[in-house]
Amino acid sequence: MKVSIFFAFVIFMFVLNLFSPCTCKKDYGKEWVKDKLSLVNSKLGKYDKKKKIALISGAAIGALALISLIGGIYITKGRKSSIWHNSELNDTLYDVVLETVNQGNTDVKFAFQRGVKLDDAVPSEATFKKYLKQNIKDRNLNLTWQQEQELYGMIPYIRFNVERLAAFLR
Repeated sequence: MKVSIFFAFVIFMFVLNLFSPCTCKKDYGKEWVKDKLSLVNSKLGKYDKKKKIALISGAAIGALALISLIGGIYITKGRKSSIWHNSELNDTLYDVVLETVNQGNTDVKFAFQRGVKLDDAVPSEATFKKYLKQNIKDRNLNLTWQQEQELYGMIPYIRFNVERLAAFLR
């Protein structure tokens, strides 16, 4: 998703660049860039050839190092391990999810006893989130924010299971 947004932005900028000669009579951007380049050329003109090569190669190496650093951070950012790969938390969190499903089933049974329709009997996602928070608190689990968000990502599946069981209870 992030990559497609980036490419859409690049394509938008490219199309905007294609239409700029039609809309602008005087290109202020090109003049500004030319002024800055002439300023850099005049400063580089003061140095001899070896110093110029050293400055340009140093700037290129610095830019390459910065790009590599940013790319490395971006690539390794998404490689954090899942909560389900942690053997210590795996069974406990599985039990937390099952308890949440059971609490949802209990709510559905009580709703059917009161005569509520199927669509209204299934608890909302906010209710399931509240149940998950309470079950985590009851077990004294210290989860990180990312682990909690991954667990909250299970809410649509929990709701789906409760809806399926509610359809059989009707």
